[in-house]
Amino acid sequence: MSTEGLAFAQSQPAGISRPDSGKELPEDANLKAMRESLPRLYFSVKETAYMMGVGEKTVRRFLQRGLLKTSHALRTKLITRESILAFNKSTT
Repeated sequence: MSTEGLAFAQSQPAGISRPDSGKELPEDANLKAMRESLPRLYFSVKETAYMMGVGEKTVRRFLQRGLLKTSHALRTKLITRESILAFNKSTT
């Protein structure tokens, strides 16, 4: 087995530090600005309730009835932006 591939896999790209080194990444400010400019795709139950002007229990009831869709990637319920928009369109 060649050691070339192993050395390549262990090397860090230029300008990027390891997370445990305590140093900030130079691209950190750019990533933060990009993250702020992108629209949010998922919202928590609490955020959804606030946006819709209803209680968290009501949002959970909507989820049980299938009126809102959640992401199944995490343990916490994250409600998709499209689901909220579709719900608003269908009820107005």
